Amino acid sequence: MIAANLPYIPSADLDGLAVARFEPRSALDGGPDGLDLMRRLLAQAPETLAPGGLALLEIQSGQGARVSELAKAAFPGAEVRVLADYAGHGRVVWMSTRVMHVTRNND
Repeated sequence: MIAANLPYIPSADLDGLAVARFEPRSALDGGPDGLDLMRRLLAQAPETLAPGGLALLEIQSGQGARVSELAKAAFPGAEVRVLADYAGHGRVVWMSTRVMHVTRNND
């Protein structure tokens, strides 16, 4: 299982946020589109997430479609969903890898 709350705020948005006055920039800044560390994590995840594994990735509302695309590219065939918070905003990408069964032809 991978559970991650990576920095996901686009760099240009940080200065306008109150949380940026209290948290280190490195804990918030996700790069130009907010997905720099998400890309790195998903590029490395196939090396560590076993078949049948689960990943839960916190995202900024509005990033669900793009992070879902990245997850599907890293794990073709995985089931990917965007889960909403209580306000109805997509805030978590849920990904489950499938266990692949190989059958042999007995010819």
